[in-house]
Amino acid sequence: MRHHPKRKILYLLCILTAVLVAAGCGSAASSTDNAGAAKADIGVSATELAKAEQVVANDERAPSGVGVTQPLQKPPPRGKTIGLIFSGSSVPPEDLIGLQAATSLVGWHYKLFGTGTTADNFQAAFAAAMASKLSAVWVSSIDPKLWAQYGEEWNAQGIPVIDEGTPWPNSGSDFNYFPATIAGQDYSQLMDWIAVDSKGARVTVLIDDMPEIEVIHTSVLAMKARMLALCPTCTVDILTTNVADIGSTLPQEVVSALLKSPSTTYFVSLSTSFMQGVVPAIENAGLGSKVKVLVGSGGLPEQAELKAGNNPLAADLAFSTYYQGFICVDFAIRVMEHASTSPDYNWRYVTRIFTPSNISNFGQPVTQYWTGLPDSAALWAKLWDVL
Repeated sequence: MRHHPKRKILYLLCILTAVLVAAGCGSAASSTDNAGAAKADIGVSATELAKAEQVVANDERAPSGVGVTQPLQKPPPRGKTIGLIFSGSSVPPEDLIGLQAATSLVGWHYKLFGTGTTADNFQAAFAAAMASKLSAVWVSSIDPKLWAQYGEEWNAQGIPVIDEGTPWPNSGSDFNYFPATIAGQDYSQLMDWIAVDSKGARVTVLIDDMPEIEVIHTSVLAMKARMLALCPTCTVDILTTNVADIGSTLPQEVVSALLKSPSTTYFVSLSTSFMQGVVPAIENAGLGSKVKVLVGSGGLPEQAELKAGNNPLAADLAFSTYYQGFICVDFAIRVMEHASTSPDYNWRYVTRIFTPSNISNFGQPVTQYWTGLPDSAALWAKLWDVL
Protein backbone atom coordinates (compact mmCIF):
# COMPACT_ATOMS: atom_id res chain seq x y z
CA MET A 1 0.00 0.00 0.00
CA ARG A 2 1.42 3.31 -1.06
CA HIS A 3 1.49 6.26 1.34
CA HIS A 4 0.55 9.73 0.18
CA PRO A 5 2.71 12.35 1.95
CA LYS A 6 0.17 15.14 1.39
CA ARG A 7 -2.65 13.06 2.88
CA LYS A 8 -0.44 12.21 5.86
CA ILE A 9 0.39 15.86 6.38
CA LEU A 10 -3.29 16.79 6.18
CA TYR A 11 -4.12 13.97 8.56
CA LEU A 12 -1.51 15.16 11.06
CA LEU A 13 -2.72 18.73 10.72
CA CYS A 14 -6.27 17.58 11.42
CA ILE A 15 -5.11 15.73 14.51
CA LEU A 16 -3.02 18.70 15.64
CA THR A 17 -5.93 21.07 15.03
CA ALA A 18 -8.26 18.81 16.97
CA VAL A 19 -5.77 18.65 19.82
CA LEU A 20 -5.36 22.42 19.84
CA VAL A 21 -9.11 22.98 19.70
CA ALA A 22 -9.64 20.51 22.50
CA ALA A 23 -6.87 22.13 24.47
CA GLY A 24 -8.33 25.53 23.73
CA CYS A 25 -11.76 24.44 24.87
CA GLY A 26 -10.26 22.89 27.96
CA SER A 27 -8.32 26.03 28.60
CA ALA A 28 -11.44 28.14 28.15
CA ALA A 29 -13.38 25.96 30.56
CA SER A 30 -10.49 26.11 33.02
CA SER A 31 -10.38 29.88 32.74
CA THR A 32 -14.10 30.06 33.41
CA ASP A 33 -13.74 27.80 36.41
CA ASN A 34 -10.84 29.86 37.72
CA ALA A 35 -12.80 33.04 37.21
CA GLY A 36 -15.69 31.57 39.17
CA ALA A 37 -13.34 30.42 41.89
CA ALA A 38 -11.70 33.83 41.97
CA LYS A 39 -15.10 35.48 42.24
CA ALA A 40 -16.04 33.15 45.08
CA ASP A 41 -12.80 34.08 46.86
CA ILE A 42 -13.56 37.80 46.70
CA GLY A 43 -14.29 39.08 50.17
CA VAL A 44 -14.75 42.77 50.94
CA SER A 45 -14.54 45.17 48.03
CA ALA A 46 -11.94 47.92 48.10
CA THR A 47 -14.67 50.53 48.50
CA GLU A 48 -16.32 48.76 51.43
CA LEU A 49 -12.96 48.01 53.03
CA ALA A 50 -12.06 51.70 52.95
CA LYS A 51 -15.35 52.52 54.69
CA ALA A 52 -14.73 49.82 57.29
CA GLU A 53 -11.24 51.17 57.95
CA GLN A 54 -12.74 54.58 58.70
CA VAL A 55 -15.31 53.07 61.08
CA VAL A 56 -12.59 51.18 62.95
CA ALA A 57 -10.27 54.17 63.07
CA ASN A 58 -13.05 56.27 64.59
CA ASP A 59 -13.99 53.64 67.16
CA GLU A 60 -10.45 52.82 68.23
CA ARG A 61 -9.90 56.46 69.22
CA ALA A 62 -10.88 57.71 72.64
CA PRO A 63 -14.23 59.56 72.55
CA SER A 64 -13.99 63.32 72.96
CA GLY A 65 -17.57 64.28 73.75
CA VAL A 66 -20.82 63.02 75.22
CA GLY A 67 -22.42 62.54 71.81
CA VAL A 68 -25.24 65.01 72.43
CA THR A 69 -24.99 68.32 70.62
CA GLN A 70 -28.30 70.03 71.32
CA PRO A 71 -28.31 72.12 74.53
CA LEU A 72 -31.35 72.45 76.75
CA GLN A 73 -33.46 75.57 76.46
CA LYS A 74 -33.23 76.00 80.24
CA PRO A 75 -31.66 74.14 83.16
CA PRO A 76 -33.66 71.06 84.23
CA PRO A 77 -36.06 71.52 87.15
CA ARG A 78 -34.85 70.10 90.43
CA GLY A 79 -36.69 67.86 92.89
CA LYS A 80 -38.03 65.37 90.33
CA THR A 81 -38.36 61.63 90.98
CA ILE A 82 -38.11 59.10 88.18
CA GLY A 83 -39.31 55.51 88.53
CA LEU A 84 -37.26 52.80 86.82
CA ILE A 85 -39.17 49.57 86.13
CA PHE A 86 -36.94 46.69 85.05
CA SER A 87 -37.13 42.96 84.40
CA GLY A 88 -35.93 40.74 87.22
CA SER A 89 -35.43 41.34 90.89
CA SER A 90 -32.27 43.44 91.16
CA VAL A 91 -29.85 45.64 89.24
CA PRO A 92 -26.08 45.18 89.70
CA PRO A 93 -24.83 48.07 91.87
CA GLU A 94 -22.14 48.98 89.33
CA ASP A 95 -24.86 49.54 86.72
CA LEU A 96 -26.45 52.22 88.89
CA ILE A 97 -23.40 54.39 89.57
CA GLY A 98 -23.90 56.46 86.42
CA LEU A 99 -27.61 56.90 87.15
CA GLN A 100 -26.82 57.96 90.71
CA ALA A 101 -24.26 60.50 89.53
CA ALA A 102 -26.55 61.92 86.83
CA THR A 103 -29.65 62.26 89.02
CA SER A 104 -27.58 63.83 91.79
CA LEU A 105 -26.15 66.35 89.33
CA VAL A 106 -29.62 67.68 88.45
CA GLY A 107 -31.09 67.32 91.93
CA TRP A 108 -33.31 64.33 91.14
CA HIS A 109 -34.17 61.08 92.88
CA TYR A 110 -34.97 57.66 91.45
CA LYS A 111 -36.90 54.61 92.61
CA LEU A 112 -36.42 51.03 91.38
CA PHE A 113 -39.24 48.57 90.70
CA GLY A 114 -38.27 45.00 89.74
CA THR A 115 -40.89 42.85 87.99
CA GLY A 116 -39.48 39.62 89.44
CA THR A 117 -40.13 36.27 87.78
CA THR A 118 -43.86 35.69 88.23
CA ALA A 119 -47.05 37.32 86.94
CA ASP A 120 -47.93 38.39 90.49
CA ASN A 121 -44.51 40.02 90.91
CA PHE A 122 -44.98 41.78 87.59
CA GLN A 123 -48.33 43.28 88.53
CA ALA A 124 -47.08 44.19 92.00
CA ALA A 125 -44.14 46.14 90.54
CA PHE A 126 -46.34 48.25 88.29
CA ALA A 127 -48.91 48.73 91.05
CA ALA A 128 -46.18 49.95 93.42
CA ALA A 129 -44.91 52.35 90.77
CA MET A 130 -48.43 53.59 90.14
CA ALA A 131 -48.88 54.27 93.87
CA SER A 132 -45.64 56.26 94.06
CA LYS A 133 -45.39 59.96 93.40
CA LEU A 134 -43.30 59.91 90.25
CA SER A 135 -42.41 62.73 87.87
CA ALA A 136 -41.65 60.30 85.04
CA VAL A 137 -41.64 56.54 84.47
CA TRP A 138 -38.89 54.64 82.65
CA VAL A 139 -39.76 51.07 81.62
CA SER A 140 -36.68 49.10 80.56
CA SER A 141 -36.95 46.37 77.91
CA ILE A 142 -40.47 45.14 78.67
CA ASP A 143 -43.00 44.70 75.87
CA PRO A 144 -45.50 47.60 76.12
CA LYS A 145 -48.36 45.19 75.40
CA LEU A 146 -47.81 43.83 78.91
CA TRP A 147 -48.10 47.19 80.67
CA ALA A 148 -49.97 49.50 78.27
CA GLN A 149 -52.87 49.94 80.71
CA TYR A 150 -50.52 51.44 83.29
CA GLY A 151 -48.80 53.58 80.68
CA GLU A 152 -52.08 55.00 79.47
CA GLU A 153 -53.07 55.88 83.02
CA TRP A 154 -49.76 57.66 83.61
CA ASN A 155 -50.23 59.53 80.34
CA ALA A 156 -53.71 60.59 81.46
CA GLN A 157 -52.16 61.99 84.65
CA GLY A 158 -49.62 63.97 82.63
CA ILE A 159 -46.72 61.73 83.76
CA PRO A 160 -44.40 61.02 80.82
CA VAL A 161 -43.63 57.36 80.14
CA ILE A 162 -40.40 56.25 78.48
CA ASP A 163 -40.30 52.88 76.76
CA GLU A 164 -36.72 51.63 76.51
CA GLY A 165 -36.02 48.57 74.45
CA THR A 166 -35.75 47.10 71.03
CA PRO A 167 -38.71 47.62 68.67
CA TRP A 168 -41.54 45.40 69.86
CA PRO A 169 -43.51 43.90 66.93
CA ASN A 170 -47.08 45.18 66.77
CA SER A 171 -46.87 46.57 70.28
CA GLY A 172 -48.77 49.69 69.28
CA SER A 173 -46.68 51.66 71.75
CA ASP A 174 -47.34 55.38 71.69
CA PHE A 175 -45.01 56.13 74.58
CA ASN A 176 -41.72 58.01 74.35
CA TYR A 177 -39.47 55.47 72.70
CA PHE A 178 -35.83 55.21 73.77
CA PRO A 179 -34.10 52.51 71.69
CA ALA A 180 -31.82 50.11 73.52
CA THR A 181 -30.03 49.36 70.26
CA ILE A 182 -29.05 52.53 68.46
CA ALA A 183 -26.09 53.87 66.51
CA GLY A 184 -23.00 52.61 68.25
CA GLN A 185 -24.86 50.10 70.40
CA ASP A 186 -25.70 47.31 67.96
CA TYR A 187 -22.06 46.17 67.94
CA SER A 188 -21.94 46.02 64.13
CA GLN A 189 -18.59 47.84 64.24
CA LEU A 190 -17.06 44.53 65.29
CA MET A 191 -17.82 43.25 61.80
CA ASP A 192 -15.97 46.25 60.32
CA TRP A 193 -13.07 45.35 62.59
CA ILE A 194 -13.07 41.79 61.25
CA ALA A 195 -13.10 43.08 57.66
CA VAL A 196 -10.09 45.29 58.39
CA ASP A 197 -8.22 42.68 60.43
CA SER A 198 -8.66 40.06 57.70
CA LYS A 199 -7.63 42.62 55.05
CA GLY A 200 -10.92 42.09 53.29
CA ALA A 201 -10.60 38.32 52.96
CA ARG A 202 -13.55 35.95 52.71
CA VAL A 203 -13.91 34.57 56.25
CA THR A 204 -16.20 32.49 58.42
CA VAL A 205 -17.51 34.13 61.59
CA LEU A 206 -19.25 32.39 64.50
CA ILE A 207 -21.49 34.60 66.67
CA ASP A 208 -22.93 33.53 70.02
CA ASP A 209 -26.62 34.42 70.38
CA MET A 210 -28.61 34.36 73.61
CA PRO A 211 -32.23 34.93 72.48
CA GLU A 212 -33.33 35.24 76.12
CA ILE A 213 -31.62 38.64 76.16
CA GLU A 214 -33.44 40.78 73.60
CA VAL A 215 -30.65 43.34 73.22
CA ILE A 216 -28.09 40.62 72.49
CA HIS A 217 -30.39 38.86 70.03
CA THR A 218 -31.13 42.06 68.12
CA SER A 219 -27.45 42.97 68.05
CA VAL A 220 -26.54 39.53 66.71
CA LEU A 221 -28.96 40.02 63.82
CA ALA A 222 -27.47 43.46 63.17
CA MET A 223 -23.93 42.06 63.17
CA LYS A 224 -24.82 39.26 60.77
CA ALA A 225 -26.47 41.73 58.40
CA ARG A 226 -23.47 44.05 58.58
CA MET A 227 -20.95 41.27 57.90
CA LEU A 228 -22.86 40.02 54.87
CA ALA A 229 -23.28 43.58 53.59
CA LEU A 230 -19.52 44.05 53.81
CA CYS A 231 -18.73 40.60 52.43
CA PRO A 232 -21.56 38.78 50.60
CA THR A 233 -19.37 35.69 50.14
CA CYS A 234 -18.46 35.43 53.82
CA THR A 235 -20.13 32.91 56.11
CA VAL A 236 -21.81 33.92 59.36
CA ASP A 237 -22.83 31.06 61.64
CA ILE A 238 -24.96 31.56 64.75
CA LEU A 239 -24.40 29.53 67.93
CA THR A 240 -27.55 29.63 70.08
CA THR A 241 -26.82 29.34 73.79
CA ASN A 242 -28.62 30.07 77.05
CA VAL A 243 -27.84 32.35 79.96
CA ALA A 244 -27.77 29.27 82.20
CA ASP A 245 -24.85 27.95 80.11
CA ILE A 246 -22.53 30.73 81.32
CA GLY A 247 -19.92 29.35 83.66
CA SER A 248 -21.01 25.76 82.98
CA THR A 249 -21.40 24.26 79.50
CA LEU A 250 -20.79 27.41 77.43
CA PRO A 251 -17.02 26.89 76.97
CA GLN A 252 -17.50 23.39 75.58
CA GLU A 253 -20.40 24.49 73.38
CA VAL A 254 -18.18 27.15 71.81
CA VAL A 255 -15.25 24.77 71.31
CA SER A 256 -17.50 22.09 69.83
CA ALA A 257 -18.95 24.56 67.32
CA LEU A 258 -15.48 25.78 66.35
CA LEU A 259 -14.17 22.24 65.85
CA LYS A 260 -17.14 21.41 63.61
CA SER A 261 -16.29 24.38 61.39
CA PRO A 262 -12.54 24.34 60.64
CA SER A 263 -12.89 27.41 58.41
CA THR A 264 -14.02 29.62 61.31
CA THR A 265 -11.39 32.17 62.27
CA TYR A 266 -13.47 34.66 64.30
CA PHE A 267 -15.76 34.09 67.28
CA VAL A 268 -17.94 36.91 68.65
CA SER A 269 -19.82 36.99 71.96
CA LEU A 270 -21.70 39.88 73.57
CA SER A 271 -22.28 38.19 76.91
CA THR A 272 -20.20 40.16 79.40
CA SER A 273 -19.82 37.01 81.50
CA PHE A 274 -18.72 34.75 78.67
CA MET A 275 -15.07 35.02 79.64
CA GLN A 276 -15.71 32.45 82.35
CA GLY A 277 -13.71 29.61 80.87
CA VAL A 278 -14.33 30.27 77.16
CA VAL A 279 -10.96 31.72 76.17
CA PRO A 280 -8.98 29.05 78.13
CA ALA A 281 -11.17 26.36 76.55
CA ILE A 282 -10.37 27.68 73.07
CA GLU A 283 -6.67 27.66 73.90
CA ASN A 284 -6.80 24.16 75.43
CA ALA A 285 -8.48 22.88 72.27
CA GLY A 286 -5.46 24.05 70.27
CA LEU A 287 -7.44 26.81 68.55
CA GLY A 288 -5.78 29.76 70.26
CA SER A 289 -3.59 30.68 67.31
CA LYS A 290 -6.33 30.13 64.73
CA VAL A 291 -9.47 31.73 66.15
CA LYS A 292 -9.68 35.38 67.19
CA VAL A 293 -12.24 36.24 69.85
CA LEU A 294 -14.19 39.51 69.88
CA VAL A 295 -16.48 40.66 72.69
CA GLY A 296 -18.75 43.59 73.51
CA SER A 297 -18.12 44.36 77.15
CA GLY A 298 -15.64 46.90 78.46
CA GLY A 299 -15.35 44.85 81.65
CA LEU A 300 -12.27 44.53 83.82
CA PRO A 301 -11.73 40.81 83.02
CA GLU A 302 -11.60 41.64 79.30
CA GLN A 303 -9.27 44.54 80.03
CA ALA A 304 -6.91 42.19 81.86
CA GLU A 305 -6.97 39.63 79.05
CA LEU A 306 -6.20 42.26 76.41
CA LYS A 307 -3.36 43.66 78.48
CA ALA A 308 -1.90 40.19 79.01
CA GLY A 309 -1.93 39.38 75.30
CA ASN A 310 -0.85 35.97 74.03
CA ASN A 311 -4.45 34.76 74.03
CA PRO A 312 -7.28 34.61 71.48
CA LEU A 313 -9.02 37.78 72.74
CA ALA A 314 -8.38 40.30 69.95
CA ALA A 315 -10.90 43.12 70.42
CA ASP A 316 -13.52 44.41 72.85
CA LEU A 317 -16.19 46.93 71.84
CA ALA A 318 -16.60 48.69 75.17
CA PHE A 319 -19.90 50.24 76.13
CA SER A 320 -20.08 52.42 79.23
CA THR A 321 -22.86 51.68 81.73
CA TYR A 322 -21.69 54.79 83.61
CA TYR A 323 -22.34 56.87 80.50
CA GLN A 324 -25.71 55.15 80.06
CA GLY A 325 -26.93 56.66 83.33
CA PHE A 326 -26.29 60.16 82.00
CA ILE A 327 -27.81 59.62 78.55
CA CYS A 328 -30.95 58.18 80.16
CA VAL A 329 -31.33 61.21 82.44
CA ASP A 330 -30.71 63.53 79.50
CA PHE A 331 -33.48 61.84 77.51
CA ALA A 332 -35.83 62.01 80.50
CA ILE A 333 -35.13 65.73 80.94
CA ARG A 334 -36.01 66.42 77.31
CA VAL A 335 -39.17 64.34 77.46
CA MET A 336 -40.33 66.03 80.67
CA GLU A 337 -39.61 69.47 79.26
CA HIS A 338 -41.31 68.61 75.96
CA ALA A 339 -38.04 69.25 74.14
CA SER A 340 -37.41 67.73 70.75
CA THR A 341 -35.68 64.35 70.75
CA SER A 342 -36.04 63.61 67.02
CA PRO A 343 -34.85 64.22 64.39
CA ASP A 344 -32.62 67.10 65.49
CA TYR A 345 -31.66 65.44 68.76
CA ASN A 346 -28.24 64.29 67.59
CA TRP A 347 -26.71 61.73 69.93
CA ARG A 348 -25.34 58.22 70.12
CA TYR A 349 -23.88 55.95 72.72
CA VAL A 350 -20.20 56.38 73.51
CA THR A 351 -18.27 53.25 72.59
CA ARG A 352 -14.66 52.34 71.90
CA ILE A 353 -12.96 49.32 70.38
CA PHE A 354 -10.09 48.19 72.59
CA THR A 355 -7.29 45.95 71.35
CA PRO A 356 -3.94 44.91 72.85
CA SER A 357 -2.39 47.91 71.08
CA ASN A 358 -4.58 50.60 72.69
CA ILE A 359 -5.73 48.97 75.93
CA SER A 360 -3.21 51.04 77.90
CA ASN A 361 -5.60 53.96 77.37
CA PHE A 362 -8.52 52.14 78.98
CA GLY A 363 -8.63 54.67 81.81
CA GLN A 364 -9.54 54.21 85.43
CA PRO A 365 -13.06 52.77 85.56
CA VAL A 366 -15.53 54.19 88.05
CA THR A 367 -17.43 50.90 87.92
CA GLN A 368 -16.44 47.38 86.91
CA TYR A 369 -16.79 48.59 83.34
CA TRP A 370 -15.24 51.23 81.13
CA THR A 371 -16.23 54.73 82.26
CA GLY A 372 -16.42 56.09 78.73
CA LEU A 373 -15.25 59.63 79.41
CA PRO A 374 -13.10 60.54 82.40
CA ASP A 375 -14.89 63.90 82.70
CA SER A 376 -18.44 62.72 81.90
CA ALA A 377 -20.10 64.57 84.77
CA ALA A 378 -18.44 67.89 83.91
CA LEU A 379 -19.38 67.60 80.23
CA TRP A 380 -23.02 66.81 81.02
CA ALA A 381 -23.15 69.60 83.61
CA LYS A 382 -22.03 72.06 80.96
CA LEU A 383 -24.60 70.78 78.47
CA TRP A 384 -27.38 70.96 81.08
CA ASP A 385 -26.20 74.35 82.38
CA VAL A 386 -26.03 73.14 85.98
CA LEU A 387 -22.45 74.18 86.68
